[in-house]
Amino acid sequence: MKLVIDIKDSNVPVFMELMKTHNIIKDVKELKKNKRKSKFIKGLAQSFNEVKLYMEGKKDLKNANDLINELRSQSH
Repeated sequence: MKLVIDIKDSNVPVFMELMKTHNIIKDVKELKKNKRKSKFIKGLAQSFNEVKLYMEGKKDLKNANDLINELRSQSH
């Protein structure tokens, strides 16, 4: 069985010692955060939140021309 656990950096040594002492862990792999994926996922979540706020009438969204102009200005 595989289980993903997110542990505070400060607690890793204690956690690992506990797991080793009780012979609980079969294999340990540290998953590094992929900053590019993480940034994309945060942006996607923000976008979904903005759409939700728009649908609730709490936010106005940009029209297509404003969006195109913003993208053009960012590429320079």
